[in-house]
Amino acid sequence: MKYLLFLISTTLLATNAMADGYWGVKGASVNVDNSAYNSSFNIGAFFGADFTEIGSNPVALEVDITTKLIDGKVSGQNWNAQSSAVYAAMRTAKENYLKVKLGLHSTKTTVSSSSSTGSGLAYGLGFGFSGYEIEYTILKGETSNDADINMLSVGYMF
Repeated sequence: MKYLLFLISTTLLATNAMADGYWGVKGASVNVDNSAYNSSFNIGAFFGADFTEIGSNPVALEVDITTKLIDGKVSGQNWNAQSSAVYAAMRTAKENYLKVKLGLHSTKTTVSSSSSTGSGLAYGLGFGFSGYEIEYTILKGETSNDADINMLSVGYMF
């Protein structure tokens, strides 16, 4: 999975040199689909470039990377998650727009000094206005026994 993310992000950087690209920064509340976990807070960046259109709606290849800023708590211990993901992201072709995205993620979750990595499907829905984007994203667990990670983020796109 790491190699796939590296290959796609390298392709994105090459595409950026040929097409109009964008980048942005974000902050996200990160929650595990398990009530024992309190939220953590991540910061991150995203990079993208349009590669096609569906109707008049641009579709971009987008890379999203976040890392912990503030740990959450679970059973009295600190926890956090670091994520990287590659998406196909479509925005409606308006100044104020809706956004949908579908892709793959790789996530490292750490509780105290123990960590594990996982990967899987990722999808999200959001809206944008005046350069800001607000999104709700779900990073699915690898199996039905793995908890999903939910991120509510606010970002600014350049």
